[in-house]
Amino acid sequence: MTCKNCHTENDLSHKFCKECGSPLKDVTSYVHCANASLLEKKGDFNKAIEEYLAALKTDASNKKILNRLAELYEQYNMVDKAIEQYITLKKINPLYADIHYKLGMLYNREGKINEAIQEYKASVAINPQYKSAHYQLGIVFYHLGKLEESIYHFKEVIRIAPDYLLARYQLGITYERMQRDEEAIQEFQKVVHGSPEDAAAHYHLGVAFYNKNMIKDAIQEFTTAVKLNPMDLTSKRNLDKLKSLKIQE
Repeated sequence: MTCKNCHTENDLSHKFCKECGSPLKDVTSYVHCANASLLEKKGDFNKAIEEYLAALKTDASNKKILNRLAELYEQYNMVDKAIEQYITLKKINPLYADIHYKLGMLYNREGKINEAIQEYKASVAINPQYKSAHYQLGIVFYHLGKLEESIYHFKEVIRIAPDYLLARYQLGITYERMQRDEEAIQEFQKVVHGSPEDAAAHYHLGVAFYNKNMIKDAIQEFTTAVKLNPMDLTSKRNLDKLKSLKIQE
């Protein structure tokens, strides 16, 4: 880029001439962003938003500004405006998996489940390794009762990150709901091995053992669940019931 003042050639990324310091482009947007950043540091987020909006008037497709605006709107529960900014970003760069994921999270938050699914799927289509999007799809499909699809996405998370215990836990819950107890036992055992103080996993492992008529193992897991969480009345009731059965035997 040639400086209009001294005619020096500059790199396209430069905002100011390397020779004379003159602005190479309209720096209005740059000034507004600098002001916005200072206002954010002072905690004046409303005025920061105003500055970012002013910056967009001269640099409407600036991805950094659009993304920061979306984040601020989201932070202050201005969800519709956050969605609007992310949609603009998506139009500028439709192959940016993070934007689809963030949109999916906002749609999910607003109860727009079909739109959320569409965006999560777009994320994993762009980046099949996007474990957070797979996880959210697993959760959404679980609540919709589409359990095979839920299992697929939880397994994808585990394929990407084998130590992601929360995905293993949710996979175990899905197997439990489908009465696939042997598979549920396998997943819950891996969870309690990696996180021995997870009372909920011990409880569900106890349920799976009980369903397989493995009473001794079920008693052990309910006992552990109660020790870890004395307020777990369900585990306590199950434990008392099983101990009573053992006494009667």
